[in-house]
Amino acid sequence: LKIPNRDILAKKQATEASMDGKDPKSIAMQVAASLAQRAGLGSMVAEDLKIPNRFVGLIIGRGGEQINKLQSETGAKIQVAPDPPPGQIAPPDRHVSINGTREAVEKAKNLLNRICEEGKIPESLMSLPVVAPGEQVIEIMIPASKVGLIIGKGGETIKSLQERAQCRMVMVQDGPYLNAPEKPLRIIG
Repeated sequence: LKIPNRDILAKKQATEASMDGKDPKSIAMQVAASLAQRAGLGSMVAEDLKIPNRFVGLIIGRGGEQINKLQSETGAKIQVAPDPPPGQIAPPDRHVSINGTREAVEKAKNLLNRICEEGKIPESLMSLPVVAPGEQVIEIMIPASKVGLIIGKGGETIKSLQERAQCRMVMVQDGPYLNAPEKPLRIIG
């Protein structure tokens, strides 16, 4: 036999407990908010930016590689608005959404503006490898005279080394290392 007044009393007590912050859900929410604030997640911001359409390909890069590097370098999430539907004239500028901490968003905005001003990707980003979470990057300096031995004919030696070591290897030979006496071999895995 159920007594209606008892159910009402139980609901009232549950409501009062949640108001004073002592119920498990309330405590969990307070802990989550505290952790988010300590991790800097409480200060997340979003900003929109317009970039000239002619720089969109440069910023996104082949297969999204360049935008991934930009996101990795800045710590911000960067999203470029998609192309207009076929038959529609493309506007001169494209919207870009940037999300993250205030510092990450500012860094991303500065990098994007720099790319648009200079018309090219900064050297500092060109040499950044794309690294997945949990991977590490190690650089070994190789004498320029020995680079050919590591790469091998048609890249056979470096491909074999990558398969045997279960990692990716990139011999950096351009940019500041074009005529350098030593060149970095990046090992990623």
